[in-house]
Amino acid sequence: MVNVEKEKCRESLALSGEKDQASVNYKGKLAQLLRGCPEYKQAKQVFSSPAALLDQIRINVLLDGKDLIMPGPGLKQGFFRIKPFSVPFTKIGYAVTYKGLTKHGILLDDAALGGLAVDLMLTEALAVDQAGTAINDGQGFFDIACAALHELGVLTDRFKTICILGEKQRVESLPREPWDVPLDCVIEPQGVTRFQRDSRWVPKIYWESLESKSIKSMTPIWKLRSQNISRA
Repeated sequence: MVNVEKEKCRESLALSGEKDQASVNYKGKLAQLLRGCPEYKQAKQVFSSPAALLDQIRINVLLDGKDLIMPGPGLKQGFFRIKPFSVPFTKIGYAVTYKGLTKHGILLDDAALGGLAVDLMLTEALAVDQAGTAINDGQGFFDIACAALHELGVLTDRFKTICILGEKQRVESLPREPWDVPLDCVIEPQGVTRFQRDSRWVPKIYWESLESKSIKSMTPIWKLRSQNISRA
């Protein structure tokens, strides 16, 4: 179901053009700010969206000796893992992109997913409000990925969610839906802001909000749906 208020927000934010400019100017600074965060320092396995704004962050994850978990394009195949020091230094920048991921990453099967313990979830957004609600392009892949990884037992009990932003992407208030992943922290060129996440919140797939064709197009989601049906 389309949230009209959210769509209006997306259109307004996309027209501002701030996100594209931020991708050019602030990758290095944002990556360094994240490196200084205890949530990052303590994490051993990090999930990151494939956004260009997070390019340097994904490179740092591998250079800092952490496992990098990324979704394949559109979650069609599922999730990939790149182990630290498994990629030649000169190829790391390519490896952490969609094109390089399928060559240098390992597509995770059910058994491999079961052995993961992801501490940190990283994403980008069009904007974040004062309560830690984020709005993005409307595909919802981060929300779905977070919920799927939780149902698969991949996320640790202490996992944190951090959003990386460019300049002027903070707003007063955004519409929120049940499946929206609340943020623990936002990092922007001006610094780091933390939020108090509701301790009762857990990631959950809201099946009624997903179209059948969308479920079938994402392998891990389709598998989870099939398992739920078989147990019913």
